Amino acid sequence: MLANRVREFTTTVGTGDITLGGSIAGHVRFTDAFVPGDSVIYVIEDGENYEIGTGTFQIGTGVQAGGILQRTDISETLNAGSLTKTAAQPLDLSGQARIYCAATAKFLLERDLTTDVIREVTPGAGVTVGSVLLKDGTVAASAVDITGVLTADGIKNGATFQARTSAGSAEA
Repeated sequence: MLANRVREFTTTVGTGDITLGGSIAGHVRFTDAFVPGDSVIYVIEDGENYEIGTGTFQIGTGVQAGGILQRTDISETLNAGSLTKTAAQPLDLSGQARIYCAATAKFLLERDLTTDVIREVTPGAGVTVGSVLLKDGTVAASAVDITGVLTADGIKNGATFQARTSAGSAEA
């Protein structure tokens, strides 16, 4: 998830969960923008080093009452001048870092568009992708994820898209 102007200090030391320490002037806190369980795209800057990833936002207690961001996927780091994009590991934070929510290049360029709204060409007919039928809010398979070219009016005519189920995937 993304939100505008979310930026905080963190006094976290090490590579574990990030304790959020309050907003930077002119910005809002993660607790103002997200609810527990939200998956958040973040950037951490610590001196000349940075980490880009996705984390799970949680509400903490005590000194962590401002919130916690659990690092779930580290996509890129710059540490001591060395850029890592494959198998990136969490930065070892110094206790004086800044963390913010950002639309990263990976988010903008490599996104699968997932939607729970599909407009049918013929009302009531449903949409079949491979052997998966979506009709009247029901799905004839479990765990379907449809990706493709979507417009304000629904799936674009002639678009190529995929339906992935727990049993495999089909293309149409």
